[in-house]
Amino acid sequence: MIQNISIIGLIITIGEIALAIYKYMQETRRKKCSDTLQTINNLFNSTYSAREEYLSAFNNSTFDLEKIESNKKIYKSTMILLTQWESFSRGLFYNIYDFQLFIYLVPKELSEMLDGLTKFVERERDHKNYNRLFSDFTYLSHDVSTCLQMKLDNKKIPKRYKQIRRLK
Repeated sequence: MIQNISIIGLIITIGEIALAIYKYMQETRRKKCSDTLQTINNLFNSTYSAREEYLSAFNNSTFDLEKIESNKKIYKSTMILLTQWESFSRGLFYNIYDFQLFIYLVPKELSEMLDGLTKFVERERDHKNYNRLFSDFTYLSHDVSTCLQMKLDNKKIPKRYKQIRRLK
């Protein structure tokens, strides 16, 4: 009789531990999605603001190294924006942010802006003779284009950012 009570108590304890782990994992997932949404919102706003600032200064939608370098304010804001994107891409790589949520929310227009910034980074690398400058950002920009094409082709997008690298 006492042995049956001990077994029942053990089963209940194991069930409670499993429930606590499940709740913890759900809360962690919710927090990760919340952090991702907040960061994406800030990045999108910063990116669109930088584009508007660039457009009003130069009447041109293509990020051009010479024009950006000629305006110290725009150059500084572009470098700050790229630093933010670099940090976000590292967060995606280390699974701090939710990659699927990010890809789901990326509009094609933003992808085109990231491509323009990537071209700026490539020219800046040549100019500064530093080929690792914003390398995580350039990987992300390329991977966003790849994933958007996968969405258009109705293909399954990997859950984690590191899985994109395996597709190449």
